[in-house]
Amino acid sequence: MKNSFLNFKNPQEAGPSAVMLAALVILTGSLGYMLLVKKPTTEGIAMGKERSRKELLEQIERTQLSGQQTRAQLSARLWQGDPDTIAAAVLAQLTQEATARKLKLSAFRPQRTQTLPELSELPFSVQISGPYPAVHAFAATLDRPSSKLALRSLQLASSDAASNAVTATLGLSAYAPSQPPTVKNTPAKQEGAARG
Repeated sequence: MKNSFLNFKNPQEAGPSAVMLAALVILTGSLGYMLLVKKPTTEGIAMGKERSRKELLEQIERTQLSGQQTRAQLSARLWQGDPDTIAAAVLAQLTQEATARKLKLSAFRPQRTQTLPELSELPFSVQISGPYPAVHAFAATLDRPSSKLALRSLQLASSDAASNAVTATLGLSAYAPSQPPTVKNTPAKQEGAARG
């Protein structure tokens, strides 16, 4: 009887022979890989790091550009000046819009300013009266970017059951860049500055 390394004819030796064949294929593949694939060099590793660094810098540049574009868009919607100046400008804008639509602007109440990161929110409560279509059109104008106002809330109440007259109470907000805190020069600080 001939003794063979791999014997698939004998059912008792078929399983171990298959395992041996698989081991030989894996060993041959590993040796081939080791012989054919180049070892990483320090130059290749350095090039990979440089490529990763360039990709990261490009990503940072794209993010910064996107941030600048967003800030430019935001800046067009911000009011400039102190809260009193902004409130006067908002009232003038609302009065002009209400007059153009033949609405009655019966109340304008500035609310407490809210400080947000990098922004200040100046909320206002406004009450207008007139025909429903004109009130609806007035509220729609507040959604335009040129208005620089955000409509936070709108409550409608029928003024007269026999007509289409309504009274609307609107919650509006204007946004302005946060003002950095100003430091007043006191006589002691001025004296210290003169000595320094």
